[in-house]
Amino acid sequence: MNLITILDIVASIINKSPSLQSGDNEIIAKLASDISVYTLDNRLIFTKLKQSEPITKELLETPYLLAPYIFFTYKSNRWFAEEANHVEMWNRMVDFKEYEDSIRIALVGFDSVSNPNFKVNIETRKQTLIVRVV
Repeated sequence: MNLITILDIVASIINKSPSLQSGDNEIIAKLASDISVYTLDNRLIFTKLKQSEPITKELLETPYLLAPYIFFTYKSNRWFAEEANHVEMWNRMVDFKEYEDSIRIALVGFDSVSNPNFKVNIETRKQTLIVRVV
């Protein structure tokens, strides 16, 4: 899956869109300018570290392997993204108290998407909106 698709899915959740395609270029641009990502061995890595590759058209459109858990947080007028490879780490991220006054969106299972017509289940845990591929 490519980065532009992930950002569009997050934008659609923010906009409460009935589909996973928001078409909201303003939110997608804000997400792309705020988050930090880099590539390694055909993987797209989401990190809270300031080190990031510049968001280019190629980076947005190239399909990459993803972590099974990707976590977006909006706090203090800025988006952050990080990932987890294990459910235990992801559970700690969801339960972390620092983010109580923020918008939190977790993407689960997008690493296994191969069909463009995939379906998701949306649930809430604590104050996190969880978007899970079914």
